[in-house]
Amino acid sequence: MNTLILYFLLITLGVILPRNRIVFFMQWIFLTIMIGFNSGGGDLEDYKIIYQSNGENFYLSLRPEFLYQLLNHIFFINGFSLQDYMIFSSFILMSILAYVTLKNTKQPAVVMSLIMIYPGIDMAIQIRNFQGWVFFMLGVHYLINSHRFKRLKYTFCIFLALGFHSIFILYILFIPLIILERKFQNKRS
Repeated sequence: MNTLILYFLLITLGVILPRNRIVFFMQWIFLTIMIGFNSGGGDLEDYKIIYQSNGENFYLSLRPEFLYQLLNHIFFINGFSLQDYMIFSSFILMSILAYVTLKNTKQPAVVMSLIMIYPGIDMAIQIRNFQGWVFFMLGVHYLINSHRFKRLKYTFCIFLALGFHSIFILYILFIPLIILERKFQNKRS
């Protein structure tokens, strides 16, 4: 119950103090711990089975979710548990998310509040989707902010996301849409 109260308090603080980086940092710490130390949820038993299977039976191939399988294998053969993998990956990926957020907004606490509303809790349960989503967000960052090779950087990030969850193949469709939009803009000018 105390965790739920803290969760809603951090969301509220982010809305009240949208530019406050201390609130943003507290939200970041909370989500990182929530994701890394998750010990419940309907999918956790399945993830344990997948972790064990990938750890013992890994073979290299470039198919969707290959990065997730490779990281499972590396952690498993080095004696780490799924929990260790989740703690390590949540810290790294939440750091990337913090970078993207801080680079793209002047109101990071309210952005983190919105992330906590959705997909916040889901990020702790849907491990592979969370991991892919962070790389998707990094790709969007490049698409918005890069001038050189932005579509290439975006596509690379989508392939990284695809390495964690196959659903991210759909986001490759953004590239032709961006190209078409640019062509229509040039015709209007």
